[in-house]
Amino acid sequence: MEAQVLLKQGAVRRVGNGTMTSILEDPWLPDSDPYVHTNHEAVQHKTVDTLMNPERSSWDIDLVTDIFAERDAQLILSIPLNLRDTDSWFWKYDKLGQYTIKSAYATIREAREMGMIMHASENGLPPFCNSLTHKKYRK
Repeated sequence: MEAQVLLKQGAVRRVGNGTMTSILEDPWLPDSDPYVHTNHEAVQHKTVDTLMNPERSSWDIDLVTDIFAERDAQLILSIPLNLRDTDSWFWKYDKLGQYTIKSAYATIREAREMGMIMHASENGLPPFCNSLTHKKYRK
């Protein structure tokens, strides 16, 4: 169960030409929270390439800043474009971006050591990575 959660948290899209990455559904922003938070109708069911100016091999800055909240716009515009590459998945817990059992195990072990993984036996909930659940709140 820990591995499934970790896999979902560690798999992130690397944007190339943007044609295979959903703006709202895929994790693609360069941030610990890689999802777009702005939910504008103009980006519903759209892919990242609709935010680009292919003739100039750049982001459509006016479009991005008009549609997205500041956080999302800054993160989007910080991504360097290489329109010759296709979009791909990468593993953010490995220097080379490659998922391996070894890198997953090392990440789980490190999260356990930091107290970020809670086991089902501790509270009856399924395992997940979230340091907030370990904070003790006083009444």
